[in-house]
Amino acid sequence: MKRSFSQRGLEMLGDYVRSGDGILSRCNSCHQIVSPSWNSIREGSGCWYCAERNGAFKMSEPAFLYLITHPQLQAGKIGVCGLHSPRLHRWTNHGWVLLARRRFDAGREAVALEQEVLRVVHSGGRSCYLNQEDMGGLSGASETFSIDEIPNAQRILYRKP
Repeated sequence: MKRSFSQRGLEMLGDYVRSGDGILSRCNSCHQIVSPSWNSIREGSGCWYCAERNGAFKMSEPAFLYLITHPQLQAGKIGVCGLHSPRLHRWTNHGWVLLARRRFDAGREAVALEQEVLRVVHSGGRSCYLNQEDMGGLSGASETFSIDEIPNAQRILYRKP
């Protein structure tokens, strides 16, 4: 596992708990502290701040935190995207239905709330509900959970700052 983090330019500072939980890490390039999950490392992610400089989602710019559901899969999913990202459109084209969307002035705020939702909906010990094969070619299995957890996710999403 440490080797995989190292290959993504990260030094693991924290301990592994579950595949969907963040692991405290330091970027070897920009020296920022980040906490990617083991699932995101396996999917090819690395430092959020360095990815930002390379054209990916920008933590300092406005973003949406979204909650979607897939009735046939009996799954919910939480995610973050930029205001002009086609990401939500891709999900709805694959049978997912938008339940809620909340705008944040900075993406890092959306990511923090997303992580809080994931801690709550995964608190039963299961780090993700769907596997990558269930996702129909889309990434993001680590942000999925049982449809029964939707009310818990909504409570956090709609909470006043």
